[in-house]
Amino acid sequence: MASFLFSLPAITLLLILLFSPSSPTVSAELIRDSDGALLRNGDLYYIVPIGLGTGGLTWTQGPDNSPCRLNIKQKRYSLGTLVKVSARDVQTLHIPTGFPYLLALEFVDSEAPCPELGWVLTNVPGTNDVYMFAGNSPSYSFIAEPISGKTEVYKFMYHWYHHGNRFDDVGFDHNQRLTVTQPPMEFRFVKANKYMSQ
Repeated sequence: MASFLFSLPAITLLLILLFSPSSPTVSAELIRDSDGALLRNGDLYYIVPIGLGTGGLTWTQGPDNSPCRLNIKQKRYSLGTLVKVSARDVQTLHIPTGFPYLLALEFVDSEAPCPELGWVLTNVPGTNDVYMFAGNSPSYSFIAEPISGKTEVYKFMYHWYHHGNRFDDVGFDHNQRLTVTQPPMEFRFVKANKYMSQ
């Protein structure tokens, strides 16, 4: 009887911790930029791939010359274009890794031909190919996952809304456009005010 009474408070505490809505996901960690500072929800960052030469991500003219279907590619010898990183369902200033913390990614560039530069996945007309483009309302479709054994290095995974909780790695295709493919693009978040825009 005494052992039963002793275990009841422990079980109650465990249930409170497990089912409390304010409890963070056990496996989640907070995303950090290249300096080790915590990523801030809604702030601007350069997304700089590693192991692929020098250069961050930017937009380029799309295949059909539409002002609002812009390719997402790496720009050599530049930090690229600033990206606003926003998280949904996050009650704090900082952004955790993994599901269910879905991210919206949007280039911020007053010289772009399109007023909205959210990243979206689309089909290439007449083919089964898909690729990312910038030129739409921001869509909460991405998660960031840490790369094991590498400091402040992440990969994006794309969330397929109509396929349950399926995620695919985000990388570069044979045209060097961003898409869902293997191997994933490994990158760092570089804070906007660390360097002058290039």
